Amino acid sequence: MPKNRLALIRHQTINTCLAQPHRSWDWKALSIACGKELRKEGYAYDEDSGPAERTLKQDIADMRSGKLGYEAPIRYDRKNKTYTYTDPLFSIFGHNPLSQEELDPLRQALLMLRSLNIPHAAQELAQVLARLEAKLGSEQPPSQRQVIQFDRVAEGAQGLQWLPALYHACRKEHSILLRYQPFTADAPYLRAVSPYLLKEYNKRWFLIGYDHLEKRIHTFALDRIQEVNPQSLRDFFLLPGFDPQSWFRHIIGVSMPYDEQPVEIRILASGQRPHYLRTKPLHASQKEAETTPDGVIFTFFLIPNIEWERILLSFADEVQILAPADLRQRLSERIHQAASHYPLAAREGL
Repeated sequence: MPKNRLALIRHQTINTCLAQPHRSWDWKALSIACGKELRKEGYAYDEDSGPAERTLKQDIADMRSGKLGYEAPIRYDRKNKTYTYTDPLFSIFGHNPLSQEELDPLRQALLMLRSLNIPHAAQELAQVLARLEAKLGSEQPPSQRQVIQFDRVAEGAQGLQWLPALYHACRKEHSILLRYQPFTADAPYLRAVSPYLLKEYNKRWFLIGYDHLEKRIHTFALDRIQEVNPQSLRDFFLLPGFDPQSWFRHIIGVSMPYDEQPVEIRILASGQRPHYLRTKPLHASQKEAETTPDGVIFTFFLIPNIEWERILLSFADEVQILAPADLRQRLSERIHQAASHYPLAAREGL
């Protein structure tokens, strides 16, 4: 294969990597990515190897220079020793600006983000839209009528001020130091955390990350965080095997019971509840098992947690827990506790 063909593969791979702003790319990561592409062409690179550092740096210099027909806006971060595109829309394959009609879905996405009250993400998308529209050389269209609306987080909700800093730490893979006080603690405590993921559930935001003291993944409610600071004494640690898509597959919400395994849960739904369960399943594992004279039996395969119990309690008059026995017992005790708050209503049969 001609030498210029090898360089072209490396340049294309570097371009593809740097077009992913959520990743940080040092020369080694770029080398491994190039090695993977070159292996497809029959070159004998190992799985964790690729072109030499000198070769990669020369490629980057060539891509910046303009002699290849473009001037790649590649910035080098001396502190983190990583490379990024200063223009996230740049590509060595050229620019094909979107039309105003093609920009409309992006504007609607921006409206959705603003409705969801995610300031940092909305700000980033607004900047991308502005650059796109600048490339089109056309005037901004008139403000559009909103045609979709989300349930907003209440004004004054605590914790939202931490979103930008935590979002940045997750993307850049920087460890942080949290001053945190859960409702169950009498005083706040400090905790070094490698942040992985921000997740919204039931109008509250949560940070999922590796707790360096407890040496496990932990969920932190943003409204219980008192301070967020960079943590330079701890390197970012990604727990092997952690995957956001699979981490929550066996639970509802964000509370992860530790050392628990998923179990089969059987419930008997009566009244109108089966119709709602069919049109809006409670969990991906939901299955309709059988129809009985008393209602419809649904099964689930998940780890029972507090969010799951709250959902079941919210329509306890139409749902009976059949199994497992310990979940049935817990729900029974909570229902009886709730009924004890209304002794008069209980006597009058209301």
